[in-house]
Amino acid sequence: TNHQRIQGFTGFFNEFLGPLQARIDEQSAQTMTLSVLVAVFAAISLLLSFVGIYAMVAFEVTSRRQSTAICLALGETRNGILLFHLRRALQLCAYGLVTGLPLALFLSSLFREWFWKITQTDSISIVSVVLLLFGITLSASLIPALTATRTNPAQLLRGE
Repeated sequence: TNHQRIQGFTGFFNEFLGPLQARIDEQSAQTMTLSVLVAVFAAISLLLSFVGIYAMVAFEVTSRRQSTAICLALGETRNGILLFHLRRALQLCAYGLVTGLPLALFLSSLFREWFWKITQTDSISIVSVVLLLFGITLSASLIPALTATRTNPAQLLRGE
């Protein structure tokens, strides 16, 4: 009889826990889908920021070709030209972060309802995104800045 009681007790828990486990799995699947969707959009936004920063710096370097050639002709070092263009790109990134961080803090209060363990001022996330954007800015602006250092000043000034 004890064996029958234990089987009845086990059957009761199986009937109770089966639907409960299905409900937990359903909730977890929704959270996982939303997390994957946010991660995909974050990756797309980082790619777009890389392409946008690259295009902006390439345009600025191209529009300053003549002034770069004059600076090189007057004795400016190639490292100085490189640092000038990298510094300019980092300044623009800093301006974007100064205007974007308050908006991000405001929007994080909306996302707090969707995701657990997200605080409005999640300092680790904010610092990592700031460092990531500075890294993206450096890597995206390096190619146009290196192109500016390879400018032949005599040829450029003669041609324009």
